[in-house]
Amino acid sequence: MPQQVCLTSDSLGKALIALGTDVTVWGKAESKTINDLWQELQKKECRILLEASGPVRETIAVVADISERENPSRGQLRELEQTLKDGRTRKRDVMPGGHAFIDEPPASCLARELEEEIGLLPGQYGFSLINMFIEVKDSPSYPGLPTRYFKHVFKVFLGTSCPDVIRRPSFERKDFEDGTTHLFGWMPAK
Repeated sequence: MPQQVCLTSDSLGKALIALGTDVTVWGKAESKTINDLWQELQKKECRILLEASGPVRETIAVVADISERENPSRGQLRELEQTLKDGRTRKRDVMPGGHAFIDEPPASCLARELEEEIGLLPGQYGFSLINMFIEVKDSPSYPGLPTRYFKHVFKVFLGTSCPDVIRRPSFERKDFEDGTTHLFGWMPAK
């Protein structure tokens, strides 16, 4: 298991700069801050590996393809935007989901994310794993820091007992842990 070597977000920023990652562009426009990455590391939502090409962020991503079995024409529930605690808005248009903690089973992460982000409790939906793949790309959250995503995509069907708010054309949910407000809406399936 890799050991944590940076004791503060400042030391993490300095280490990344020394390794050629320009963190001065973070925290502007739609990107997150060095402190956000530090918090992800502390919560064990990701890790940073030093490879021959430089630092690489690794994370396990869980994605929920949510629809209604009884009403498939409704489309797919998508996260349309996020409003960060500092007031900046990030356009998203993605399926709901999040990062698993290192060593957290993806199905457990799915249940946690559905409850935290959308307010769905176990028993209010059914799910099955439909795809797993690895994707490496520059993260929009941390420009210039390549990210390796281990993605797990689940098909989620809403049950009859899910909260009515989720059936609205759009709705907001606030994450009280980090202050982010998420806007969700039903869109044609992609």
